[in-house]
Amino acid sequence: MSAAQRPVAEGLFEPADSADGLPWLLGSGCVKCGEKVFPAMLDCPACVSRDSMRPVRLAGRGTLDRFVVARRGPSGFRAPYIQGFVRLDDGPTIYSLIDGCPVADDALTLGEALEMALVPVREEGDVTVIGWSFHPVVRRDG
Repeated sequence: MSAAQRPVAEGLFEPADSADGLPWLLGSGCVKCGEKVFPAMLDCPACVSRDSMRPVRLAGRGTLDRFVVARRGPSGFRAPYIQGFVRLDDGPTIYSLIDGCPVADDALTLGEALEMALVPVREEGDVTVIGWSFHPVVRRDG
């Protein structure tokens, strides 16, 4: 990220390794049971082992688990927009904004392949705050 950008929070994601790659989410994986989560945690929520989680990079690919068109939103979110849950190819299901398609109830199909992109979230003076969103692998107008 350039000097004029900063992440929405430290330790949540990394940019792509190469020009043709996808960014990474930074989660954790349990050394005892293999559970993977995002965001990172110290204790495993699956096997309840203390201090068993280690850092893992989660590829920015997954499938749409469920979604909703938000017709109203909190300050700073221009409604309508799509929000949903994405089941990552690497395991966990995460919440994300979804773009790259019309903002409509029938714009997406459950199980549809999605990819992650780093996107501007807001401006803070001269600094652009960067977060992530997911979009259909086959980009659509919208």
